[in-house]
Amino acid sequence: MGDTRLGKTTTITEFLHDLADSAGLKYVKTTDPVNGATVGETAVTYVEQRASGKDLERPVLCIHVGNRVTYGSLLRDVITAVTEKKVAVKADHNTVVHELCVQLIGQKTKMIIFDDVNNIAEHKGRDALHSAAEVFKLLMKIARVQVALVGMESALALCRSNKQLDEMVKRRHHLMPYARLGTSGKETEFIDFLADLSGQMPFDWPCAIDTPSCALRLHILSEGRPGSVTLLLIDAVQYALENNLPHVDSDVLAMVLHEYREVPDSENVFLINEAELARHAERERQNAIRPPKTAV
Repeated sequence: MGDTRLGKTTTITEFLHDLADSAGLKYVKTTDPVNGATVGETAVTYVEQRASGKDLERPVLCIHVGNRVTYGSLLRDVITAVTEKKVAVKADHNTVVHELCVQLIGQKTKMIIFDDVNNIAEHKGRDALHSAAEVFKLLMKIARVQVALVGMESALALCRSNKQLDEMVKRRHHLMPYARLGTSGKETEFIDFLADLSGQMPFDWPCAIDTPSCALRLHILSEGRPGSVTLLLIDAVQYALENNLPHVDSDVLAMVLHEYREVPDSENVFLINEAELARHAERERQNAIRPPKTAV
């Protein structure tokens, strides 16, 4: 669980890619144009082995949870993802559950990941929470697969709404933003993160984003959220390539904020001097925690 822009979906993607690479399997997304018609409107990512003359193997799959969930709709999404065919409207429940279990066993599926499960709590309320919990329990108790639920903090309502599901949870993991630099002894984690990103950029010259000065400003701007950093750096890479610049540094980041995001120079962290930076960071922190004004 974790707030937005903390890298939950990125973590899933990296896990699936690493599994595919280590096991010699293929990473397949149904949202890719070539695979879009495979399972209808259900957004699914597979790690699979599909070869002529061999049984289909899918040790792990990830299903994106929509915001209109019922017991029937979620179960149909799972069955459609696994069997690659839509469930008949009047299909017998026990029959389709049996087919689902047979397919999961045949495909040697060990885990199903559900991404954005917070959609259930945020859009449909208590009835949807109970319905979804019953599907997750069915998969664990009858199909005997591991279930990973990924989403924002509101997704915890799933467990609160169903005591049995809560008791079946073996591990809970909360993603947190990177610690503020110089405050916790963990400041190297954020700098190491930036250094890794720097090494992945398409430039011959090293990108100076992991220097203490640039890292501090990136942390203030992003509040330590890796997703916010990567979105900014995507824009920075595009800006540098379009302007034939040799790399990304603080000057490029300043121009991205100025030109792409229309941030005034007086509020641009990459243009503020060191003396003013601490005051700017404190103002940003106070604005983040101050409750919104309400109309009278």
